[in-house]
Amino acid sequence: MNFSLDQALSGNAEDYVNDPSLEAAWAIRCYENARLHMSLICSCNPKYLKLSENDDVLYEKFRSVFPKLNVGLVDETDLKSNTAKDTWREFLEVNANLVEDHNSGFLLRLDSKGNYDSENTILVVKLQFLAIEVARNREGNNETLRKQFSHKDIPPE
Repeated sequence: MNFSLDQALSGNAEDYVNDPSLEAAWAIRCYENARLHMSLICSCNPKYLKLSENDDVLYEKFRSVFPKLNVGLVDETDLKSNTAKDTWREFLEVNANLVEDHNSGFLLRLDSKGNYDSENTILVVKLQFLAIEVARNREGNNETLRKQFSHKDIPPE
């Protein structure tokens, strides 16, 4: 029996289960994005790195909504507290058109001076990742990482 997307979305959520192969593919994609990002910021001056076509607009809008957010050392509550969730939700809705696949999952380093590892990463959506990483690049936070790590520190494929 074939169902339309509308039928599937209006169905009972309890009828759906997580597909382990889908979760694994999603986790692999997050890891690949993290590896690529680390490679980029370690191989060129991050201050001049463009992560999207709309970096300038994204940075301006991000800093107008989050002027005091310390992007160098992000606290999980800056992203996950009830107040933060409301502010981020509005930011993401208003700016969704700036980034393709804005809602896909990405790993974000909490401390911009650290590598991607289990203690220093949190799962965010792509638009959050880009907003914070563009700010880190513009504000010089990723320059420390570039000097600290080299290509040998990037995990192999």
